[in-house]
Amino acid sequence: MQDGCISILYEEVYGSKEISDYNQLFCHLMYIKFAAASIVLFGGASYASYQYTQLQRFREEFDQIPDKKGFLYNVHQNAAYQYDKWLDSYEITTKIPDYRQFIVQFAKGKILETGVGTSRNLNYYLPGSNITAIDWSPNCLEMALMKSNPLLQVRYLLQDVENIQFPDNTFDSIVDTFGLEYYLNPEKVLSEMMRVCKKGGQILILASGKSDHDYLSLFVELKTPFYLNKMGYFPNRDWDKIIKNFNMKIIFEERKVNGSIYCYIIEKQ
Repeated sequence: MQDGCISILYEEVYGSKEISDYNQLFCHLMYIKFAAASIVLFGGASYASYQYTQLQRFREEFDQIPDKKGFLYNVHQNAAYQYDKWLDSYEITTKIPDYRQFIVQFAKGKILETGVGTSRNLNYYLPGSNITAIDWSPNCLEMALMKSNPLLQVRYLLQDVENIQFPDNTFDSIVDTFGLEYYLNPEKVLSEMMRVCKKGGQILILASGKSDHDYLSLFVELKTPFYLNKMGYFPNRDWDKIIKNFNMKIIFEERKVNGSIYCYIIEKQ
């Protein structure tokens, strides 16, 4: 009734032609809005379908690669000179330098850094730290050697982190920041970390992985072929499941950046 009164009043003031023109304009605007929304939804669904198809194809192709470690090694070698350029802006916007500084400050005694890459933690260690840093990529170590910190004792060694060439119980602290996602067999790496860590020593881990938001996890899952081909890492691993399956003594754990950054301090019993 109220709408009818308003319509009559509007007609008395402006005339029926203006009402008709107004209604037509309103209908046209609603049609355009509906059409635009339909196009966006259709485009989004088509893109998601395309990405899913690409993901399935990549999984099939990756499963057929006879030497997967060789594939990852080549990607790491080819990407080594670009890692810092790719990561600098991303890490600053996500406060990752703060997380690096937080976790690395707990490294004490004789320190092993696994998967050191281009040595992005170099300025976060406490002065006087004694660090052995290993990586399997000569090109990454070449980039690491171009950096320096006179307050630290650092030696870089070419080693495969899945087969660490040190005796049992050698190090007081093991540091791995964003290295676990680059390994083909992260469970083997965790076992090696535990083996070379002294009893009572600590394993300090930062890793990127599956988000605790489903829509972000889906996005990362769809982009896995891109990350694996360009940078050689698996962005979609659930580290809570992987690490807690080892029945380690976790004395600190936290997740940041929508749950996609995992932080652990583990003590070897």
